[in-house]
Amino acid sequence: MENQFHPIYDYSFQGVSIDEAESIVNILEHAIDLHLSWVQEMHRCLIFNKPFSTNVCRENAHELCQLGTWYYNDAPICIRSLPAFRVIGKVHQLMHDLARHLATKAKNKEHIIESEYMEFSQCQMDLVNELTAFKENLLRILYSFDNLTGAINRKGFLLVAEKEHAFAQRNGVPYSLGMIDLDHFKDINDQYGHPAGDQVLRTISQLIIDRLRSSDCFGRYGGEEFIVFLPGTSVQNAHNVLDQIRGLIEQLPILIDDKTSINITASIGIAQFCQNCTLDEIIKRADVMLYEAKKKRNQTISAFSGSCS
Repeated sequence: MENQFHPIYDYSFQGVSIDEAESIVNILEHAIDLHLSWVQEMHRCLIFNKPFSTNVCRENAHELCQLGTWYYNDAPICIRSLPAFRVIGKVHQLMHDLARHLATKAKNKEHIIESEYMEFSQCQMDLVNELTAFKENLLRILYSFDNLTGAINRKGFLLVAEKEHAFAQRNGVPYSLGMIDLDHFKDINDQYGHPAGDQVLRTISQLIIDRLRSSDCFGRYGGEEFIVFLPGTSVQNAHNVLDQIRGLIEQLPILIDDKTSINITASIGIAQFCQNCTLDEIIKRADVMLYEAKKKRNQTISAFSGSCS
């Protein structure tokens, strides 16, 4: 396929799995609660001259709290290189440095000036904001994915595709869009039951995901119908790639249970970007091509015209 021109996501969380995102969200929510309790205790100690906890005045206090322990030791590798993750580390360390400064002055009965106190207060609020923003980005992952197949759900796909469509219109960058429908899927549900149908959807989805680029966007459009956005890709190249995927689907035995495996085919319709069309018009064009492919089943049909009319 052609070189990718533009990343499909405006956030850099593609490498985070749904399970990892869920775990990190839980950790961050707990960390925010603990942090707010810790800040409340810091204010109490500063205002009422109460004794500070043992670790507050240590040089590595930022590594010893629960958030720091997770951040430096247990955070998944897939998020460690993210700019937003590194910002959290910097703000968190600065906040502990400022807390140490205030606690040391308080212990030595030195006067704390207003600007020092306000800097600490602002920094702790900045940390909460950074943690909350990071958590919300992860929640977008959880809300945007179809739990059964791992594909982006319809709403999430359309949000991404609209952004990419606007980018293509501004920069004249080509893209192609494919609709994939599994043939005779209802027969599988009727003959083998819905758990078998779910297994087919999971297996086919994984096959498709494994053969797309990280810059491509793969979504579950509804039922047994999927949609693929291929940025920086001509319709001819998209046809070659998706038709190859169609052939792999046809050849793949899907294990239903220890004794039963089945095969299924897919029909695919493809449309290309045209400057004067809306995203909805391009999707409809791909759907028309899918309808043509479904007439014969197990076909890939592309709209090579540059117009959606």
